[in-house]
Amino acid sequence: MNIQIKASTKNIKGEIILPGSKSESNRALIMRALCKQPFEIKNLSVADVTVTLGHLLSTEILSS
Repeated sequence: MNIQIKASTKNIKGEIILPGSKSESNRALIMRALCKQPFEIKNLSVADVTVTLGHLLSTEILSS
């Protein structure tokens, strides 16, 4: 499935419903980490790798 979104502004508002698969959940977490504005993700997979990725992406990394 290909989805292309175009907007005249930099802000997009809407809702995308995902089936909660591990791969799609991981992609959604990565997209949220890359965005300047946080957004809610519902129905995330509870797979170990998804939970771990969520923790890693929400942790501030300190450089020495």
